[in-house]
Amino acid sequence: MFAEDNYEDRSTTPEYAKRWICIYPVYIDATCSLFQGRKISKHLCSESPNVEEIASSCSQLGFKILVEPNKKHPRDHFRKGRVRVNLYQDEHRTVAVVPNIEKRKQLWAKVSQCIIEQRMKQGSASAKGNKTKRDKKERIK
Repeated sequence: MFAEDNYEDRSTTPEYAKRWICIYPVYIDATCSLFQGRKISKHLCSESPNVEEIASSCSQLGFKILVEPNKKHPRDHFRKGRVRVNLYQDEHRTVAVVPNIEKRKQLWAKVSQCIIEQRMKQGSASAKGNKTKRDKKERIK
């Protein structure tokens, strides 16, 4: 009835993390439509984020996280992984862990913004040391 790997994944989520907020990469992917699962505006999204980037952004923002690498979004069967985030300090969901991020959409927008900033930093660092193929061809001529 169930695929074997999905059945095993159901029991691997710890009890303390079952009420945490889930972030699938499709939620903040600018290349996806709302029908495909995107949750926020395209101008707030990053292009093709992966689970590692989401996890590092959430931990950078100060949240406790749990990465579930084998989970899939129902509308995005080809991309594996999701991140569970502890958004609230108490089980009644009244006190936020990070004061300026109190709702899911705020979390998704902040995570996407962090991913964009990380990529810009990596891009500028790699651009200093690496030459493109075009630059190499021009030097050969």
